[in-house]
Amino acid sequence: MLVKMQRLCVQTIAGAFDWEQKTKRNLYLTIQFTYDGTKASESDALRDALDYTTLEQEIITLLESRRFNLIETVARVVVDHILQDTRVQDVSVEVDKPGVLRQCDSVSVTLTASR
Repeated sequence: MLVKMQRLCVQTIAGAFDWEQKTKRNLYLTIQFTYDGTKASESDALRDALDYTTLEQEIITLLESRRFNLIETVARVVVDHILQDTRVQDVSVEVDKPGVLRQCDSVSVTLTASR
């Protein structure tokens, strides 16, 4: 089963420059992962599914409690966290940082990993 969480907004410190380390900014994460959702789709029970609400809160807490220099590191932290759930087979995390370049809406990185 493919699960996609689109544009999860997280406020954290992220930036390599001194001025970026002074204020939290919005980062937007798009997360895709696959897991075996057969049991959940048959039982229609949350206990058999990967709980997206819990995952969302874990990611927010994880990122908002830290400082980062690079959005690449943000992506790595999220990928590693999601892969702790042994039901997850592969994951892709895009971290979008708006307003970082004058002539672009945003800059993003995507990290993909699998078991």
